[in-house]
This record gives sequence, C-alpha cells and structure tokens, in this order.
Amino acid sequence: MKNYLIFLTITAFLFACKAKKESIVSTEQTTTEMESTQGETTFNPEIVINTDGTIPDSAPFSLLKAGMKGDLLQLTVQYSGGCEPHMFTLYTNGMYMKSLPAQLSMQLHHESNGDNCRAMITETIAINISSVRYGDKGPLILRLKDFKESITYAY
Repeated sequence: MKNYLIFLTITAFLFACKAKKESIVSTEQTTTEMESTQGETTFNPEIVINTDGTIPDSAPFSLLKAGMKGDLLQLTVQYSGGCEPHMFTLYTNGMYMKSLPAQLSMQLHHESNGDNCRAMITETIAINISSVRYGDKGPLILRLKDFKESITYAY
C-alpha cells in the first residue's frame, strides 16, 4: 500500500510538472524553472588533446569548484537547462609548460544540445586525467581557463 501511494504521488507530481513546463533533470529529480538543483556526479567526460589549440564554441556555464581525488579531476559546474542532456569535454593542447613542477593548460567545453530550459543545474563532473601525466612522478599543475586557482595533480 505504501509503494502504491508513493507511485501515485510521484505520478501526480510529474503530471503537474509537465503542465507547469517544469524541467526533468533526471529520473529521480525534477526542478522548476529558475530553481537550483544539485545533480549527481557525472563520470567519463572526454579529454581531447588538440595540438592546434582550437576549441569549439562553448555554451555558457560557471565553474564553481575544482579539485583532485586520486586521478579524478572533480569540477562543480552550473548551467541553465534541464530539458536536454548536457555534455562536457576537457580540452588541452598537450603542451606542458617548462617549470618545476610541470604545468598544463586546460579548458572545459560545454555542449548544451540546444537546451532552452532555464532551470539552474549544478553538477559535479569527474574526469580521469591519468592520460595527461607528465613523466612517472608528479605533481602536475593544472591551469583551467576562467578558474583563478591552479590545481595540483599528485601521482
């Protein structure tokens, strides 16, 4: 009986959301326009090493927080959307700066897939960056475009 009531409540909520043009963020979360939502961690965004330095135009987003956990670069981003899947790609030109420790510039790219919804989505992205290690021993300093602090990748 309890499961039946939960099912009815969720069903009623989803139909109410559709009538008010609310955005579905995931199968477990919904959000109204202009409300903030804390999404789950997304894994396996792609790292692209583009030696000519060109990066496609990115949809707007804010990089709120960045840090390392083992080989995972964890980035907390915020963007407007909620109706279409959003993808993030990390770009680098693969050119390590001659310094001790070595440094690498990177830029996060956001693909919104034409999402015109206006829910404010906050999401943490975890990217395995072991493929950009410089030598056998770290650290490597990561410099993300439009993020004031550098990130130390110790390995």
